[in-house]
Amino acid sequence: MDPRESHQERLGEMAARAVASGYDVAGERFDAITGRARARFQERDWHGMLADMGERLELHAIEVGRVAARLRGMLGEPGRREPVWRHARIAYAALVAGRPDRELAETFFSSVSRRMLASVGVNAETEFDAEAFAAEPGEASGGAAGENPALCNRYSGEGGAAGLVGRILEDCRFVALYEDLPGHARLAGRVIDAAVAAVAAVGRPSSGERRIAKSSRLNRRLAASWPSLSLRIAIILHSIVPRVMGSLCVPHCALGV
Repeated sequence: MDPRESHQERLGEMAARAVASGYDVAGERFDAITGRARARFQERDWHGMLADMGERLELHAIEVGRVAARLRGMLGEPGRREPVWRHARIAYAALVAGRPDRELAETFFSSVSRRMLASVGVNAETEFDAEAFAAEPGEASGGAAGENPALCNRYSGEGGAAGLVGRILEDCRFVALYEDLPGHARLAGRVIDAAVAAVAAVGRPSSGERRIAKSSRLNRRLAASWPSLSLRIAIILHSIVPRVMGSLCVPHCALGV
């Protein structure tokens, strides 16, 4: 290998390791912010919740800036050149392969690369293209196959919507006790069933199983599919949770999603 090319490859590997380390730090800080959510909610600390929301929104840009500043000191002028970042992309792909949050890790790399190169437009050689993202063999891709149990819980539809809500609430207990968990699970179930019936009346997609998945790092995500109906419960909850929330439990608690 040409000595110059070899030098650029070494710099690229250094950059990849620095970005991967920076991404891990950003993830830890994100988790620390998100970890306050339960206490904020239980204590009705709405101002704290808003402050955390703003901190989360700003976190990505702040951490990308920190990594970019570190790389400028490490790499010098070569760190602003495409050949180094072509090698960095290859090395970074190997570092994050198999991670359950690989797509987010790749997005973080792309943000740093664009910051370092002052990129305009997409350069597939120095960053990752989200539209071209493909799940690796065995990696979660939205279905049951390959789901990481460290990131989500899977709930069956046994017992209908009321049973499903009841099991989720049992797993998401707060310090304050629920006032009437079975009764309010039935209430929520009726609202969900009515919303599902309204969607089904418009058109019935392919059949599936009812499920709800919750995520720790990527926040709690809701996804569901019904027998003879596949749809995202998040869409339904967007309109019905305000109506149900006050009845689910005593004032300190609610369905946290």
